[in-house]
Amino acid sequence: MNTTHPREKPLFFLAVLAATVFWLTLGWLALFLLGKTWPQASARDVALFAMTTVALLSLVHNLRQVLKIATLRGYSVELTSKQFPDLYNRLHAVCKRLDIDPMPAAYISRDRHGPDAFSLKYLGRGHLALNANLVNALTERQGAIDFVMGYELGRLYHYFRAWDAFLWPVRILPLLGPAYARTQVYVRDRHGFAACKTKADAAFALAMVAAGDRRWKSLSIPDFAAQSAHKRLFSMSYAELISARPWLSKRMANLRALSTSSDHLVAQKNPLAYIAALFTPYVGWRQPGLIPRLLIIIMWALSLSHGLWAGERLLIETGVLSDRFALGNRLIKFDKNSQQAPHASPVPAHPPVTKLSPSTSGSAYRRLEDDLRLLGRYARQRQQRQGGIPCEIGNIKALSLNYPAERYAFSCDEPKVYTIVERGEFEPGKPSHIRTYNWESRQIILGPSAPEPKETN
Repeated sequence: MNTTHPREKPLFFLAVLAATVFWLTLGWLALFLLGKTWPQASARDVALFAMTTVALLSLVHNLRQVLKIATLRGYSVELTSKQFPDLYNRLHAVCKRLDIDPMPAAYISRDRHGPDAFSLKYLGRGHLALNANLVNALTERQGAIDFVMGYELGRLYHYFRAWDAFLWPVRILPLLGPAYARTQVYVRDRHGFAACKTKADAAFALAMVAAGDRRWKSLSIPDFAAQSAHKRLFSMSYAELISARPWLSKRMANLRALSTSSDHLVAQKNPLAYIAALFTPYVGWRQPGLIPRLLIIIMWALSLSHGLWAGERLLIETGVLSDRFALGNRLIKFDKNSQQAPHASPVPAHPPVTKLSPSTSGSAYRRLEDDLRLLGRYARQRQQRQGGIPCEIGNIKALSLNYPAERYAFSCDEPKVYTIVERGEFEPGKPSHIRTYNWESRQIILGPSAPEPKETN
């Protein structure tokens, strides 16, 4: 049986496109912030930082998986050919129907407040757990347990599962995220349906979920499935569009249609609900993973804002867009002739310059020139990466300079770095000299002595 859903692949490709945009813009923002806070970082430093971050996140994820498996093994009963052989053989038959090999490790546990079943995969090995309450409730219809097993196996071994981490940021997007999540539920339902030897057992499994462990026996499945054919109510349509799970009655109608090889007719959603849902990201207040979803929303906002601002700046620099129509320019002003915002350190007025003689500097001035060369080197590297004349290199205070960062300023018009010194600062009683470093020609330039201050009566 084909376990895919008609809308699965189109939604998957849209999700991949959206996730690609997110990760690229987030990387762009990360490099921008890194240049601000760690301007002396090389490509090797950035690569090591990224690898360390990924390694730490992987370590945290693997640790959580290990703890879950350890808890499962410590508190649950593993199904074997000697321990509950009926359930073990049933799982073996389900794996054979779904062409899954090897069979995952399976457990049965008793948790009144836990899910009916859950599954996870670690180091390529699947682990499946059944709640004893579910198994006991379906004692008179044990074929329905096949549906639950198949549903979880569909979660474990579906071929799009490898993309889950990459597509995680898409989950919170309005319309697309919940729609893709609901489609995954339908796909897992199809796995459960294919796992059942008797097709009616799939409906009985959902009946137990809907009516409880006793009343499901007297539930009218056709009437319950007909509830999905509701009118185009705004509240029902909106609530489903912002949810990651489809209505249970719609899942029942879908299974009945599969068992009869016919299409199930469901009323169209209210058009106004699409407009409202378009502005409602999926948060899932009562669902696990709330904090990561809120963080993803913040990262989406920051990444897209930075992309908009940088894109507008590029269009203004190339003359395609007028700065009057740039939204980002209203928040952070930027200049056509500079790669950075003109709020950088002001360029001091300076007299005409002459080339410096190598023998004219003392040790204090040599340390000053070393700072200028260091700043010029980072400015040149930034210019090679981004183009233009940088007005600053980021967090200048993070550099190891001989003198305070406030002593220096960058030109926004020329490839130069200036010193800001006061009279008599280096040699008491003598005028100080203004130094300039041209980081393009790599030359130190020395201005004439500052004029003596005029005495006033």
